[in-house]
Amino acid sequence: MKIAVVGGGSPYTPELIGKLAEEQDEMPVSEVCLTDIDAGRFEVMLGFCGRYGARLGLAAKLTGTADRRRALDGADFVVTQIRVGGNRARV
Repeated sequence: MKIAVVGGGSPYTPELIGKLAEEQDEMPVSEVCLTDIDAGRFEVMLGFCGRYGARLGLAAKLTGTADRRRALDGADFVVTQIRVGGNRARV
């Protein structure tokens, strides 16, 4: 099963990775693909979540791409973690 995460640069992404690792026996995921429009946050989160997932024993392959269409291709589920306007809009 492939899960695509739109807004994968979000600080909530590690929580998702942690839960997927915790539940992997009941919900086998083969790939988690992160995508985000913020290249800087995306690269940081992809690296961090790769290391975090490995530490937790996540069997799923963690991938990432800036191309949303590629991220969504073949996805069984799509998780969105977006905030229109970013943190500035939140304030």
